[in-house]
Amino acid sequence: EAAMLLAEENLCKEKVQEMEEKLSQMGRAKPAKELVKCVQRSLRRAEKSLAQHYLLDRSFQALTELSLRSGEKKDGERFMRKRLDYQVKAYPGVSGSYAWTAEAYADMLVRHAGGTTDPVTVPQDLETAVKLRGAAMVY
Repeated sequence: EAAMLLAEENLCKEKVQEMEEKLSQMGRAKPAKELVKCVQRSLRRAEKSLAQHYLLDRSFQALTELSLRSGEKKDGERFMRKRLDYQVKAYPGVSGSYAWTAEAYADMLVRHAGGTTDPVTVPQDLETAVKLRGAAMVY
């Protein structure tokens, strides 16, 4: 079983590194849908055997970035929430990683609602207020 887990870890690590390299090479360009689907398949596989592994965190981070670059805001938000859920389980108690990720998630929600993050400003309507209730917990 240990050999199988090590092989799974190595495969996941290769996929994550490949994905991060492609993201870096692409700059701010929109990724191909095939890349996003490939990464999602790798993540589903890794979630089954590497439940508290740092590579999952890196995968969620990269998928968030891929989704946002593709214009898929809802998917980006979903992967960011999955990353936060992972961090709560993997790093119990006070965690700098969780705090930074939560802040990035709140910033994302504010931007998606049409606001700014430096300084924090948001449109003053009910729909926006509902969308940003998660961001308020961080700020």
